[in-house]
Amino acid sequence: MSFSNNTLEQAELYLDGKMTAEELKVFEKEIENNEALQNYIETNKQMRLQYSEDNWGFAKDINQNTKVEELEVLFNSEDTKKTKEAISKASQSYFNTTSKTTKGGKTGKYKIYFTLAMAACITLLVGYFINNKSQTATELYATYSSWEELPSLAERGDSQGTLLYKGEQAFLAKDYKEAKNAFLEAIKASNNFDANTLLYLGIAQLELNEYEAALSNFSKVTKSDSLDASKGYWYTGLTYLKQRAKTKAIKTFELIAANATYYNNDKAKTILEALK
Repeated sequence: MSFSNNTLEQAELYLDGKMTAEELKVFEKEIENNEALQNYIETNKQMRLQYSEDNWGFAKDINQNTKVEELEVLFNSEDTKKTKEAISKASQSYFNTTSKTTKGGKTGKYKIYFTLAMAACITLLVGYFINNKSQTATELYATYSSWEELPSLAERGDSQGTLLYKGEQAFLAKDYKEAKNAFLEAIKASNNFDANTLLYLGIAQLELNEYEAALSNFSKVTKSDSLDASKGYWYTGLTYLKQRAKTKAIKTFELIAANATYYNNDKAKTILEALK
């Protein structure tokens, strides 16, 4: 069923919460008596929820499994955020122009059509991701980003040890912001280089999508004379996987695979087979 321009305009005001009390009363009565309008309003409510400015709703409301973790990484990636921001700016520019040039109250109608088109594009993107096996970098990150092999830091009894304990507990609770702050304080309070503290800090930053900071700390580990120096390469490779920087990831894992004594040498070879 098609609706008049006036009805579409009212629907837009209703969904935006911009109706007066009297207008709201009248329109809700109209919705109550019109099943097609009820369906139209409900559909648009759901679309606004799923494709809202701040959330990718469908990525949060489904069961957590490997594929969902891959989707979460994808939709929270910097590339996707930039794409979403670009869509938002383009749509706002379009509607600002349309509101100035369109006569007859049709702006709301065009806005709804544009939203439908954007939703369709995002749906196609999700479908492409699920069905396209070339998205191996994201899949591999979801598979190998396990932090269970990290050693415990909470062994010292001094002030630095207290900070490390605080950071580790926050890390285990997945409160990565709190963990990052505690590790930064611990490093500042110590005059000694500790590779594992830097690894914890780098991984917390990786989880917070602070990629440059994470890579910087992993690099400090690789350049050290620590027995754990090669771990820096492993976590550098994982960072590139999360960023979907395939070429850089391949180079990093090739380095690990070429050195039999490097941390997770066998896993690096497995990842390379999947990436190539």
